[in-house]
Amino acid sequence: MVHGTLRGTEWGGFESIGSPAAWFGSVGVPMGLTSAPVACSLLPGTMDVFALGASGVLLHSPWDGKEFAEFESLGGVVLNGGPDSPVLPPISATACGIRSIAIATRGARGDLLVKWWDGTKWTPFASLGLAAEPDQLYPAVKVPVPLSGPPVCAGGGSTRLDVFARGQRGDLLHKWWDGKDWTGFESVGCPATPEGALIPFTAASIACAWGKFQLDVFARGSDGKLYAATWSGSGPIAPPQA
Repeated sequence: MVHGTLRGTEWGGFESIGSPAAWFGSVGVPMGLTSAPVACSLLPGTMDVFALGASGVLLHSPWDGKEFAEFESLGGVVLNGGPDSPVLPPISATACGIRSIAIATRGARGDLLVKWWDGTKWTPFASLGLAAEPDQLYPAVKVPVPLSGPPVCAGGGSTRLDVFARGQRGDLLHKWWDGKDWTGFESVGCPATPEGALIPFTAASIACAWGKFQLDVFARGSDGKLYAATWSGSGPIAPPQA
């Protein structure tokens, strides 16, 4: 993994942080990363970088203000006492307040998986279930369906955690943690043409909390345009707009 640093007004150039290693006795064999890295910051002057290793384990390298630590393995996915399964790329990471970090990814069943740093230790990945859609034969009944895109999470400097993913209809799905409980998935919808035709999303979204009660999520539509949806602290998230 390479790292570019901005010092003052100029970039300091790229430097290699290194790569994880498989150890055979005292001999370490470098192993490449298998996913794009993601990063977040709990406190000013610190940073946490995450990526996936060759065997699908989650890797973590913290920056303490002076240097990056060696990669540590946070393991794979273990659910219901089963075997250790690889984490599937891509992953998303965000800080939630000054003590918590959340890592989100999509499970093998298309469910939402979240792993927490609670200030002292890492929890295992936990499945938060599937989204739900009306049954084709009985629309009044909702049936579980897998996510059709990887999740992305945003923290916003508080205990709140917002997670977004693409639904089966190409709509934007939203689920959040309020510090005590998780909500179910809700659909934020899709953008629409002036004639009312829906424009499904075609790729993963990105989300950013940029102020108190200020959250924006961005995604690419099937028409190639960039769309944004906004939440300002109350009520539902505003529908996506170009």
